[in-house]
Amino acid sequence: MTTNAVFITRLMPAAIDRVFAACSRPELLSRWLVCEENGEATATSEFRVGGRFRIDMKRGSTEGEYLEIVPPRRLVFTWSAPHVGVATSVVTIELKARSDEQTEVRLTHSVDPATEAGARHARGWTTALANLNQMLKEKP
Repeated sequence: MTTNAVFITRLMPAAIDRVFAACSRPELLSRWLVCEENGEATATSEFRVGGRFRIDMKRGSTEGEYLEIVPPRRLVFTWSAPHVGVATSVVTIELKARSDEQTEVRLTHSVDPATEAGARHARGWTTALANLNQMLKEKP
């Protein structure tokens, strides 16, 4: 396990399949994967191992490549956000069903939280996961 990484764990109000869909479908990523509360993004994604994705936000773009996809439990992808000082890093999202309507999300991002880029990403991921939580509270 990476020791100099951003780690965030949150409980989401939805079944694991619904949370996994939110993490894998570009039209859903566009709704929550943004570092501002109620922010807007445009996501494109070729959802397969080796496929690429891109998230365009008001303050910059992020892109990467899917390294591992294990539905509905795990996603691993590279993450490049040059506008905030991250050339290449790795994000791992692990999902664990806690009940029929609750899923634990564990996010690990291989950026050092003691750096400015790491601190910015920690704040961004915290906001993005709050956005995801809010989106999942809506009726499907």
